[in-house]
Amino acid sequence: MKKTFLIIFLISTIISATSQPKPLHLLLKAGINVSHYDLPKQYSSNDRIIDKGSIENFQIAALIDLSVEKNLIVQTGLIFNGKGGKTEISKPVVLWENSTSKPLYLEVPVNLIYSQDVLRNLKFFVGGGPYASLGIGGKNKYSGNDGDIISHPYSGNKTITYGKDNQNYEGTYNRLTPIDFGLNTTAGIQYKKIQLYFNYGFGLQDVKPNDSRENMGKSRTLTFGVGYMLR
Repeated sequence: MKKTFLIIFLISTIISATSQPKPLHLLLKAGINVSHYDLPKQYSSNDRIIDKGSIENFQIAALIDLSVEKNLIVQTGLIFNGKGGKTEISKPVVLWENSTSKPLYLEVPVNLIYSQDVLRNLKFFVGGGPYASLGIGGKNKYSGNDGDIISHPYSGNKTITYGKDNQNYEGTYNRLTPIDFGLNTTAGIQYKKIQLYFNYGFGLQDVKPNDSRENMGKSRTLTFGVGYMLR
């Protein structure tokens, strides 16, 4: 229910922003994402899941900048955002599995941004705010072994689905939580209509639904990109 209210709030913010008689600017962005899952180091001596490193993905965004004060902007819109990470799950003898997960999300941010002129035609900006994302696809590549006395190796490269988890261990990250939400921080420079920016997304939602483990990872995504102001 809280997630539903959050999505409604973010959508309402977009509608409200675009209906106000204040200066609006349309911004297109594209960037490279470096993403991983934030995980506890170990659950117990016999059951562990580890962050095995970052993956590269991408984002494409269409955003609206709404000027609310001289140097303050509310920025919102829609982002096609790739996240994910590399993980290793292991139980001594019985199971191990390596995964490279690359989920794709439609994301709605609501950022408050402070912008300041530093030179003629050159601005610096910094800001942040909440976001909510809806999972829409992606791929999970995995390989592992499930067996005690008899070895049972397996592997796959499957499309990620979203919703209630009712699967077996094979492809642990094949099914993820449909809603991701968290906080963004962003900064960059703008010369005339061109922007160079970075963004860091700090996920607050566990990416894996209804799992017996207390935490299967929260998204951490660093983005470097370029933007173009249409008007």
